[in-house]
Amino acid sequence: MFIKFRNHTIALYKDGNYNSAFSEMLDNGGNQSQSILYDISIFNKFSRIVHSYAKSLPETTLHIGPGGSLGCEVLLCLSGIKKAWSLDPCASRTFDLQTFILTLQKLSAVTNSLQTIHQCPAPPLSIPEHSTEADGSYRIGTSLMQHFPNKTLENTGLQTESVGFLFSNAVLEHVRDPLQCIREAHRILAKKGLTAHQIDLRDHRDFSKPLHFLRYSDSQWQTIMNNYCARDPLRYMNRLRARDFLAMFESAGFRILEFTPNSSASDQTVSDARACLATGFERYSTDELKTTSCFIVAQKS
Repeated sequence: MFIKFRNHTIALYKDGNYNSAFSEMLDNGGNQSQSILYDISIFNKFSRIVHSYAKSLPETTLHIGPGGSLGCEVLLCLSGIKKAWSLDPCASRTFDLQTFILTLQKLSAVTNSLQTIHQCPAPPLSIPEHSTEADGSYRIGTSLMQHFPNKTLENTGLQTESVGFLFSNAVLEHVRDPLQCIREAHRILAKKGLTAHQIDLRDHRDFSKPLHFLRYSDSQWQTIMNNYCARDPLRYMNRLRARDFLAMFESAGFRILEFTPNSSASDQTVSDARACLATGFERYSTDELKTTSCFIVAQKS
């Protein structure tokens, strides 16, 4: 499953470490961007939006910042998407489609075997013919997967109204021009197209101090970021709060369909932060400061 466990070794089933290691894999796998469990969790999170709000399955999806795996795009193709696109600013990477498919089939076999407990076995996972093409794209049946490296959401280079559904997970907090990103999403989305984003609003330098970065002025923060991002520009944090993102989506021409704050700082953390907020951040309410991650779904008006 592509995950190493430092605290456990797989032993015989009678050894408690066997179950402990498996439990750790399930707990942590959903947070490891190069694990099949993470791919499945991302697929489940965002495919729900399509089924909840789209009148029909979009022909083209665009995943912003897929990380080290294109597994979510494989699952989108298997679910009926004709063109599963993705992009990120990194150089082109290889994706082992065959290994992913084999792992998915093994996982499906285990899951299906458990269905018999309820006397309702699931059908075997059907995988159509698939291949890696010479141009770096991937074919799964009649569907096409294509990853665009060295591209950003600020300027995708994609045709206007060419995408039906655009989504990202823990990306928008890292972009340097979030409003331009949202405007570009609006441009490339088809009429009534959907977009969904999980946004992490914490100070990524130390998650135990999620609001610590709000104590710096803009100029101070720029200096800090210049040093922090010297080796990896993608580590940049823009410090916007949830209400800022909502306002940007609306100003760009989107209608908000869902807004879900899904993690919060403690009252003590907010109180400590408010005592030393930089100019500009004091305008946020306690509830706005408390929100440390959110899920936004919007539709192009």
